[in-house]
Amino acid sequence: MLRLITTSQDAGAATLAELHRQGDAFDRTEGAFDEIHVGLQNTENDLIKMERVEKHSCCGLCFKNFCICCSRKKETHPDIWLKKKKNPSPIIDQRIPKSTIGNNGDFITRITNDSREDEMEANMRGVAEAVGSIKNLVIDMGTTISKHNSQLDVINKKAESNQILLKSDQKKINYLNY
Repeated sequence: MLRLITTSQDAGAATLAELHRQGDAFDRTEGAFDEIHVGLQNTENDLIKMERVEKHSCCGLCFKNFCICCSRKKETHPDIWLKKKKNPSPIIDQRIPKSTIGNNGDFITRITNDSREDEMEANMRGVAEAVGSIKNLVIDMGTTISKHNSQLDVINKKAESNQILLKSDQKKINYLNY
């Protein structure tokens, strides 16, 4: 019985370690999307400058680096690019205490008070501690998966925002080519 529980604990610990590795990969992915966004913003700014240079002779109201007829408001993008990370919901620690022993401290009722009962009691204590440990692992996994889900939502929003910005930049490039 204890061997099975130990195997389960090892599997749970390995799963939790893999979840943490996945979280690191999500962090790197989110950082890459941030870098892409900065590059797209720089491209957009450069394209706006190129449009202004091209249009400087359009109306005669242009002076130096500013064209009154060509100036326009920059598109606003979602606030997902702000560096502040909000915790959507507080995480409640649902871990159970290590000790889940009955009122008198024994798991079994002693009848003969011999070594077999001592061995059964020790086995039951080991099982109870292992089950509590497994439950804590499962709670940690659930918390980690919830964090990953919210991070994936942010990554998806950033990808959509980058796609919109890329399409906008592509339209500007096509306009400048004609």
